[in-house]
Amino acid sequence: MNLSSLNIKRLRELRGLTRKHVSHTACVKLRTYISYETGERTPPLSTAKRIADALGCSVDDLLKNEDST
Repeated sequence: MNLSSLNIKRLRELRGLTRKHVSHTACVKLRTYISYETGERTPPLSTAKRIADALGCSVDDLLKNEDST
């Protein structure tokens, strides 16, 4: 799974959410969430699902290329 870190950040910012809020809602440590958002790490599918839920979108939305949305 190649999760677009830029897309995670873009979706979070579009919804006016903080990193802390998304990480807390997704049950992910803040530093770990930041590493997903910056592209340092890729979350496992189960975590990607929780992040998508926290952002109010689907995992497919997280995977979409920023230019195609």
